[in-house]
Amino acid sequence: MIFSPDLAAKVLAGEKTVTRRPVKRDQNDRLLPCRYRPRQSYAVQDRRGGRELGRIKVQSAYRETLRFASITEGEARFEGFASPGDFAARWVELYGSSYPV
Repeated sequence: MIFSPDLAAKVLAGEKTVTRRPVKRDQNDRLLPCRYRPRQSYAVQDRRGGRELGRIKVQSAYRETLRFASITEGEARFEGFASPGDFAARWVELYGSSYPV
């Protein structure tokens, strides 16, 4: 699973225990299934094609609609951020403000 270098470090340190990812769509705009499966182990990488920095095990995976206003302080901390605003700012930086989860 690829994370930016700063977030990969937080994952490995146990400071980031949740990750939200945008859904992907095929060429006909149909939702694709999540590639990550519960109970499976995945390499942590800080870039595409990078070396394995460690491993994580996915506990659960589900689809949700991201509403920045509904992200709590606790959820932001699980994501590795100090506040919901910090999480939202990073999401917008990575994916844009209207990208669905």
